[in-house]
Amino acid sequence: MSILSSAAAPLSATAPSPVRQAPARQSILVLGAGAVGSLYGGRLCEAGHDVTFLMRREYDAVAATGLRISSPDGDMFFPQPSIARSIEDVAVSRARRARRKGAGEGGGGAGKGDQAGGMAGGAEGRKVVEGTRDLEGAEGEAYVPVDWVIVTLKSSSFHAIPSLLEDRRVVGNSTRILVLMNGYGLEEDLVGQGIDGKRVFGGMAFVCANRGPVGSGEIAHLKYGKLMIGHYEDDPVELSLVAGLFQGAKVEVETTPCLLHGRWSKCCWNIPFNGLGCILGGKSVDHIVQTPELRRLATLVMADVVKVANVELGGREGGQEEGREGGKIEPSFQEHLFALTDAMGPYMSSTVLDLLGGLPMETEYMFLRPLERAEALGVEVPYLEGVALAVEGIRKSRGL
Repeated sequence: MSILSSAAAPLSATAPSPVRQAPARQSILVLGAGAVGSLYGGRLCEAGHDVTFLMRREYDAVAATGLRISSPDGDMFFPQPSIARSIEDVAVSRARRARRKGAGEGGGGAGKGDQAGGMAGGAEGRKVVEGTRDLEGAEGEAYVPVDWVIVTLKSSSFHAIPSLLEDRRVVGNSTRILVLMNGYGLEEDLVGQGIDGKRVFGGMAFVCANRGPVGSGEIAHLKYGKLMIGHYEDDPVELSLVAGLFQGAKVEVETTPCLLHGRWSKCCWNIPFNGLGCILGGKSVDHIVQTPELRRLATLVMADVVKVANVELGGREGGQEEGREGGKIEPSFQEHLFALTDAMGPYMSSTVLDLLGGLPMETEYMFLRPLERAEALGVEVPYLEGVALAVEGIRKSRGL
């Protein structure tokens, strides 16, 4: 989890981009539909896009009772969303739907297995989006790749992503990939494993959202919700396309001309608050910001993150290699993050929830990669180093 709002003007590398309207209806696969994936995938589905959710833990619950998302921006209920357990299921489902459409079934409307904008329903004003699941075998079908894959897996599962994206029945040569995950260096690793960088985007979800109890099929969107999105090659035309994808959805989207800047901006919140919450044994953010000594420590950790970020971004002289253009992260941005955190209340970060739940912890990309980058640049970051090593030690000692 991390947070940002349009009030964060100090992000000098961030600016709105002109929107080139995407086609009215895009096909989207949400890869790893937990809290973040379900929330943003739900908003895109609500806006009329064809969205399939790849999920495992909540598959049976959602299949039985639907997907429910509570949100200050408006609740959503999808009684029969398009869901799948595997990439194989996604490929088969899309092939069968294409065959039915080719045969003229459904009369051009929202056919079986499709997603549609739906209709408002219920006294609570919850949006109801109709559709169904249809994932039986379909050998010999003509497979139809999706337009977009939105990857919202935990970065602790990064090793599984390249193989999932290799299935050409689902991910074609023109499929764009939005990596909406915590951490630093994710896009570089994907491209390093053969994914075309021209099709890769990085997204930072500045949101407080959690999954409900196991087996509930529920998501609780608590606060904030802005997306910051950059392109791996910082291509403004591609940025306009991803902005267009979210046109009409109840999601505030800001594109950044420097993806690296966006990644470091999110690290500014994630490293101190996820890290200290874990080191303290599983504490919420209000405990950190309301305890003077812990607030001071979080400030020092964040300052270390800003220090290495600004060296890499070229905002300051120093380091062992030339900084990349992107503008500095200003001190006022740090103040802004603390102001937003002060308003969160007893919110537990994603890594704290993983620790308490005995789940794999996102240490490599969230903590260790930024530390490795600081070391490569010759930047001394004692507070960042202490947090990163402590959290990694906790992960290893717990076997997570």
